[in-house]
Amino acid sequence: MAHAPKDRDATRQARIMVIGAYSCVSLIMGGFLGILLFDWPLSLGFLVLGIPMTAVTFLIAYGIVETTGVGAAGLYQPGRRSTDDVRRYSPIEAMAVRGEADLAIQAYRAAYSTNPSDPEPLLRIAHLTVKDPERREVALECLTEAAAIPDLPEKTRMYVLRELIERVDEIGTPERAAPILARTAQLHAGTRIGWWAAQELRTLKEGLGVTTSA
Repeated sequence: MAHAPKDRDATRQARIMVIGAYSCVSLIMGGFLGILLFDWPLSLGFLVLGIPMTAVTFLIAYGIVETTGVGAAGLYQPGRRSTDDVRRYSPIEAMAVRGEADLAIQAYRAAYSTNPSDPEPLLRIAHLTVKDPERREVALECLTEAAAIPDLPEKTRMYVLRELIERVDEIGTPERAAPILARTAQLHAGTRIGWWAAQELRTLKEGLGVTTSA
């Protein structure tokens, strides 16, 4: 079953860019700190201070990016993060970075309640909870709810569905995606996403050993 490889590749590349940027800054800072504090040659500063600082920064940046999605647009990748989106959700994202996940989830819920046509708060909640086994159901519920929002752009709906398929497959319950795919195929018959949902549903049923009609 296809699991949005291009979207995952884009996310991976964005994470690498963020981590690399932080690490390069640390390396350069180490070199110049050697000059300023110890009057070392730049190369010695890179070696003695820059490399250890880069290693520490890499570990910190990797931990932040993997747990919060900072710098990689979180879960949501299809290019709809406008300047207004970033400004609106940055304070909530900051809560998540500080480890205040519960407060961030509450704030995203409040944001969604004021604008239920915008799936981004739900997608951000899913991103915060999907890696926690005790909250994985919350992530799946948010993805399901986001996929059911009327009049979503096709690209957004397809991305949400792909994420949902991947998550239910990951926890060993791929059959949970079947009714959502079936509903999508029916509601969007004759469109690209309707065709895609029907194909995914057929692939899913074949994987489950369910006989499908031609």
